[in-house]
Amino acid sequence: MVEMARARFFAWTPDDAPAVIIPTDTDEGYARLRKDYTPVANVPAFERLIEVAKAHKVVSVLVERRYIDADYRSEHSRFYSTTFQRYPSVAHRLHFFTSPVPESLEELDKLQSSYVGYSVMRPLDSAPVGRTMIAPPPGIDARWCLATDTVHLLGWSLQVDAVPFMSQDEQYLRCAHAAEWMVLYHAHLFHGLPRRLPADVYDESLGGEVVDRQLPSMGLSVSQILDSLHRFGLSPARLRLPESREQSKALDPDMSLPGIICRYVNSQMPPIVLSQSHAWVVVGYEIKGPGHAHDNAVFYRHDDAAGPYIRIEDPWKEPKDQHRPWLLALPSLPRKCYMTAERAESLAIFLFQAVTDRLERALNGNVQDFSKFDGAPIEDYVGFRTYGISSTLYKEQLRNRGIPEPVAQLYRLANWSKYIWVTEIQERVRRDESVECVFGEIILDGTAHHLTDLKNPTPLLAMHIAGSAMRKSPEFGNLRQVENEPWDFYGTGCPGRYWSPPEKPEMG
Repeated sequence: MVEMARARFFAWTPDDAPAVIIPTDTDEGYARLRKDYTPVANVPAFERLIEVAKAHKVVSVLVERRYIDADYRSEHSRFYSTTFQRYPSVAHRLHFFTSPVPESLEELDKLQSSYVGYSVMRPLDSAPVGRTMIAPPPGIDARWCLATDTVHLLGWSLQVDAVPFMSQDEQYLRCAHAAEWMVLYHAHLFHGLPRRLPADVYDESLGGEVVDRQLPSMGLSVSQILDSLHRFGLSPARLRLPESREQSKALDPDMSLPGIICRYVNSQMPPIVLSQSHAWVVVGYEIKGPGHAHDNAVFYRHDDAAGPYIRIEDPWKEPKDQHRPWLLALPSLPRKCYMTAERAESLAIFLFQAVTDRLERALNGNVQDFSKFDGAPIEDYVGFRTYGISSTLYKEQLRNRGIPEPVAQLYRLANWSKYIWVTEIQERVRRDESVECVFGEIILDGTAHHLTDLKNPTPLLAMHIAGSAMRKSPEFGNLRQVENEPWDFYGTGCPGRYWSPPEKPEMG
């Protein structure tokens, strides 16, 4: 074993070639990757990475064999440089392409349409998978917490839309550290927070309620996770999850398990979920069919021990002990988003119910599609989706969503807080058919009191329903209104995005 480690140290960077190309259109290429990065034993996170690459039909992997990765360097300088066994200080970076990479390595930017991401390989036999940004597997009709990463590869720039992933190394970082890193790298790419390295995560997690040894780390307590995320500029919540499907269904929608998880995925705030012995990040969800979310929601997680984009059919029937039960969700809100998604949705639904009679008249009088609901209670055909978003991004999207232009202009001229909560009012049948289904929104101040009484309208910034809209000025309370504009259903503004493969260029 000692001889193998010594040989691996000197073979890690065997020459000064800028990169090597490994064809993966046959299993031989993946066998070579396994030999290079998991020579001692099978590593589930690495195998899952290969599964995702195969799902994309990757045919070329370009390997940078002397890559200086800031994340691995921080682990190496703080921990691996202190061990008696020698570890290389450089990493490898694998880039995945669905078309052949030219041997000349020229004009790689022309391969943007076939680029599905990268993964940094650390020289750690049991935990090679470091910073990874690979697009979700194709063919999944899910909503993801996607962020865009720009990659500089041999003088060319490429981009990938993905959810950050990293595996723990079982010594310096454990599952909770890795989950924090994923949330923080996503917040860096999507929300503009400073980039944080593994050593930063380790340092800020020290102290507090210590559960065991700190180095090598034996894991983190809930209080250490919450405190460190706060130090990094986020505002994590601690939400207890219902113990059973029946209990979840009996709760108000704002505190059900699907309600909590989906709202924060919608908001690009991927929640950390804790069981008795493990931590992971929920990065996406899909609704399999019409009906209640408890019976149709499928979730996807980044599990540092198992790999990225792991499908969860039923959170109450997890097959492995380390995932049972789901105890807590720790969504990390931006620091200046004081109101939680749960409070925002409760308040929005209360405000909606206050204008139900007006809405009944508007729906029956404006859109023929609603005629089939004549006489039915409005709650039978209306659904809600709540998400948090920066007011700037919300306004930028107005033109492309089909909102009546007078309503859109009313909102563009409004003064709003940096973060807002939006509760969309949707027609259920159209939503289940995956067509444009939104016909109203209630917009709330993200910095409003987090325990606002439901009868207090202070957090309300604006609302519109069926072609009529109003906005409220923040200091003077003056109302600006748009009345009875022609309207139709329009698209969601939810920042949780679907992913589909980019169009491939025509081959000349």
